[in-house]
Amino acid sequence: MVISVGCGIGLIFLFNLQDTLPTLLWGLPALLIYVLFFLPPLSLYLNMFFTFIGFFLSIGIHIYTVIVVFREGVLKAVVTLFLPVISEIFWFVKFTLRYHTVRNTYCIVLIMYLLVTMLSKVSLIVVSRRIREK
Repeated sequence: MVISVGCGIGLIFLFNLQDTLPTLLWGLPALLIYVLFFLPPLSLYLNMFFTFIGFFLSIGIHIYTVIVVFREGVLKAVVTLFLPVISEIFWFVKFTLRYHTVRNTYCIVLIMYLLVTMLSKVSLIVVSRRIREK
């Protein structure tokens, strides 16, 4: 899933496919939901993978945020660098209000990261409860 999201994000930058991005990315979580909730052994391995990769992905998203904000000004980029979570939330709201939509690259990347992270954590809770019941 992370590889698929990465490929989708790569397509945005290579071919500027912002109009087809929702079609590429929103269909992928269905497969992930099935694997995470209905295949418990595979789900545990995927959750370990997401925890490991999620750390590096979150660092990458923060660096991406700093690069995007650098266009706004150096001081704003420095403040963003030292306030990771707060700055991502702030710039998500700022870009959404500026463009009057969440259909820009930055917002879509954050939404997909949030969805994958939440799905991984919820499935870990569900699968761990199933394993305890057996």
